[in-house]
Amino acid sequence: EEDTAEVIIRSKVWYSDGSVVLQAEMTQFRVHNSILAASSTVFKDMFEVGHAPGDDDSKVDGQPLVHLYDDNANDVELVLMALYDRRFFQTSQKSFDLVAAMWRLGKKYGFEELRDEALQRLEDFFRARSGPPPPLPRYEISIPVPPCPGIHVHAISLARETGLVSILPAAFYACNNKHYQRDIHEVVMAGVLMNGGSRAHLSNADKTLCVLATSILIQRQRKAYPAHRALNRTQGCLSTCRAAVERTRDSLMDSLRVDPLGPMYMSGACTLCQTAASTVFNEEQAKIWNDLPGIYGLPSWGAIKQEMARYAL
Repeated sequence: EEDTAEVIIRSKVWYSDGSVVLQAEMTQFRVHNSILAASSTVFKDMFEVGHAPGDDDSKVDGQPLVHLYDDNANDVELVLMALYDRRFFQTSQKSFDLVAAMWRLGKKYGFEELRDEALQRLEDFFRARSGPPPPLPRYEISIPVPPCPGIHVHAISLARETGLVSILPAAFYACNNKHYQRDIHEVVMAGVLMNGGSRAHLSNADKTLCVLATSILIQRQRKAYPAHRALNRTQGCLSTCRAAVERTRDSLMDSLRVDPLGPMYMSGACTLCQTAASTVFNEEQAKIWNDLPGIYGLPSWGAIKQEMARYAL
């Protein structure tokens, strides 16, 4: 009969003088309990209590074997590489896979330094701080995590899995912002095409939230260009200014881009009218940013801030 037994893989994170072997899925890692204990509160407590293998099957090369149930082998390898190779850890940019692993396992095992940096990078990337909205609250402004296809979908899945609610409003917004109105339903339902040819999918519930939010964002986008209200704040402006603001709004809507938090472009109006329109536009954007969690059925920014206070940096 053909042997169908799964083969144990030895990770490249394998130190011959290591004092413990970790196993995630079918991959084993030989590392040092002193390194783990110095970085993780969970492993520190485990080794202080003492890990009793129980029988020979619980040892590998004479060292105790610790199974990391429900953990992804790639996550474990990335986190161990970050612990052992400071050059790898200290790079200015970290891939989303690494940051997600740092957050996921950092939260689970008490790798506090990794967890805190991952939280900082994810929140900065998705502009999820709940204070006053930045001038342009767009997730592309800073790049603490290099962009990759489907990153917003993966971020939503990570947030749902681990309770990282602070990045959800901006990550959901990215799902709408990344596509034109005519494409959103198709793309959200079909999933985002990845580099390898596979597709990243939202849950059915989150797909529904994204699609329903589209019409709300379009309405708010139209309201963000209130030409007449802006020009009513100025005195003696020319009719050409009013027409310029109207053309800008019509052009925005004709583009079918869902981006009410994007920058305002307006040409053909005088400086005074541009300033007045910009003031109204910024006021509307601040309201949209404040309302963003509710648009996606999430708690308010205040509730989100309170929920994330446990991870205060």
